[in-house]
Amino acid sequence: MKEIEDADANIRAFVDLKAQGPAKGGCFIRTDLKETVEKIEKDGDVFVVGVIYDGTYNLEILTQTKEERDSAFADALAKNVTSKQILDV
Repeated sequence: MKEIEDADANIRAFVDLKAQGPAKGGCFIRTDLKETVEKIEKDGDVFVVGVIYDGTYNLEILTQTKEERDSAFADALAKNVTSKQILDV
């Protein structure tokens, strides 16, 4: 079993940007999302950056290339922009 510190490094949270105030966790489901993300990211060229839930049994996976991800992050740092502002563009 992985150490807690290793697990924390692997956590990526996908949050409803319209949500306000604190939120509670603790409702867990079994899914093959882990395998899907690993398959998409296996070559290191494309990264999963979001998941869209539309009320159906399907999830849409949002991706960026390494260059797109690095460029957006560098631009945001240079402009001191928040992640919400990036996503609203």
